[in-house]
Amino acid sequence: MENGVQDESKACAPPSPKHADVRWNNEIQEWFCAKCGHTSDHVTKEDALIELEQYECELPDK
Repeated sequence: MENGVQDESKACAPPSPKHADVRWNNEIQEWFCAKCGHTSDHVTKEDALIELEQYECELPDK
């Protein structure tokens, strides 16, 4: 864990095609995509990946 962020890349869930680098932020108790910043407050990584699939993995427009 670094800066309150736990790397869960070795969890059981397969990486999402859209969001391959999903991590747990222990400070705010949310999963987030390290590439685009989308978040999910689901408890499990599997559920978070399902939620994140509805979003493209790209930085939001200004």
